[in-house]
Amino acid sequence: MMSSKEMSWISLVILLGVLLLGGCASSPDPEDVVKNGSLEINPAVKIGEALGNYPYFGEKTWVHYRDAQERLIVEFKGIIDLYKFRGCERDGVLLTPEMVYRAARRMRDVNLTYIARFVVSEDGKKFSLKSSSINMDSLKKETGKKQFQKIFDEDYLILQNIYANQPEPSTWEMLYSAGG
Repeated sequence: MMSSKEMSWISLVILLGVLLLGGCASSPDPEDVVKNGSLEINPAVKIGEALGNYPYFGEKTWVHYRDAQERLIVEFKGIIDLYKFRGCERDGVLLTPEMVYRAARRMRDVNLTYIARFVVSEDGKKFSLKSSSINMDSLKKETGKKQFQKIFDEDYLILQNIYANQPEPSTWEMLYSAGG
């Protein structure tokens, strides 16, 4: 038979376990909240499906963190794979495989990454799109120094192309110019 002191300790351990498990269950994973949500662009398509199935991305990652204002941010990054643009068309103009290979050689020091950031509410149940952009980093040929440019998607045209599984226009135009 256990003493009342031992019973108190066992009760306390059980209570703490229940509280810890209950606390974990009430906080939805912020990345899942965003992935399973939708945007006005196409409410029938989940964000995770649209970004995850975009044929022009290579590697894709999801992370969450707190920003400088302590807001919960979910961030998606998709590395744009130039070679996946072979044979794609925009406005009736074809990017041939030869054009893409030529452009990729000329752009070998250029990295393009699509980034979407979402702000998740404190209760973890709602979110809004904070930003959509393409980050371009490259080496400046004359100096060998790294340079960075951000292409803002203020009207969400890049995101609309992603949702429509269409080639992203800025990248397509860079490939067309460099490959022609």
